[in-house]
Amino acid sequence: MYLQENGNDYRNKSEEVIDRYGFFVSPEELNAEESIDRIVLRRREQKWLEMFASWDVYIGEKFEKLKQRCRKGIPPALRGRAWFYLSSAEFRRKRAEQEYNLENVFEYYSTKQPAANVLNDIEKDLARSFPDHEMFRTDGFGQKGLYDVLKAYAVHDPAVGYCQAQAPIAGILLMHLPAEDAFWVFVQINEEYVRGYFSDGLIAIKEDALATEILVQRICPKGYQILVCTL
Repeated sequence: MYLQENGNDYRNKSEEVIDRYGFFVSPEELNAEESIDRIVLRRREQKWLEMFASWDVYIGEKFEKLKQRCRKGIPPALRGRAWFYLSSAEFRRKRAEQEYNLENVFEYYSTKQPAANVLNDIEKDLARSFPDHEMFRTDGFGQKGLYDVLKAYAVHDPAVGYCQAQAPIAGILLMHLPAEDAFWVFVQINEEYVRGYFSDGLIAIKEDALATEILVQRICPKGYQILVCTL
């Protein structure tokens, strides 16, 4: 059953169920989930566990095999651990511990405070992040982890501080990883994969958006026209 409010659909919370990813959905949405062959899933999990045990070999000599298995899909139960390995978050964590001469840099960051306006922005966004997920709904335990990760990053990189678009990324990581591991993967994403995306003016995002627009216009003019007409 859906309720109408200002032209929008809202699920009746009493009829909601939780899907395998932790999101509250309607029974109809749950039944529409794609089924996974359990035998295939267990086989893939075993292969990933074997790769974790010999990670240096796979990241070097067997990189093509690693890439092939990534493209097939990382098993949900091992997704967080795979992200931690693939992003080199462990390397970043150890390097930071050596630089700071500390056993736990994440805990150290947790004792520090970013600028008051940054902290205020983080606190305002906690309830807005994945309100339909069991971890983050109504002061769920995930909100504390989200607060800790975002606050620690604001201390880690005060030049960036906090940007609203960071919360969904950190939230997804926390669905798969404990807060400390999620933080180091978050650091890698921000500094190795989307560097400049969250800086003042969002310059890097604008540059990538323009490059994407030019590529689509050149490669698929008809598709570009459809996209332009829908904006």
